[in-house]
Amino acid sequence: MGKYDYLAYKLQPEQPIDVGGCAYPQAYYRGEASHPGTHYTVGFQYFTKSFVMEETHFHHHTEEYLIFLGSKMPDVFDFDAEITLLMGTDPDKLEKVVITKPTVVRIPPNTWHCPITFDIRKPVFFQAAYESGVWSKVTRGQKLKDGGMFKYDYDYSEKGRGL
Repeated sequence: MGKYDYLAYKLQPEQPIDVGGCAYPQAYYRGEASHPGTHYTVGFQYFTKSFVMEETHFHHHTEEYLIFLGSKMPDVFDFDAEITLLMGTDPDKLEKVVITKPTVVRIPPNTWHCPITFDIRKPVFFQAAYESGVWSKVTRGQKLKDGGMFKYDYDYSEKGRGL
């Protein structure tokens, strides 16, 4: 056994999340659960059918990167889908980001995003890469560890969020 073998995490095949468009198998590197002390979480998924994923949310103090690639390796530019992502600072006034070719979308901390609508004509390789060892999200009405509450009528401005 090598000195650094403990740093190699062997991915395991997993059943797809129940969204209707994810192919089997999928895989995850689940940050802290995979390697204590890590600050990175990522999924490996192929989407083969059109569907809508996730509720509107943001990540408290953590960036996320959404990666969309064609799934025909090695030509990740073999891409035939239209993906619509909603995002913005006000969850009631989200803007559309339309993806029609391989793209990486950077989601800054505390930025509302989702749902993501996948209109798929050819399979898409998708990764959500998250700069934390524990994946979490804040939705409307979800309590935070500090006891704060985000409600529909809450002041979502940077000042109002107190973040």
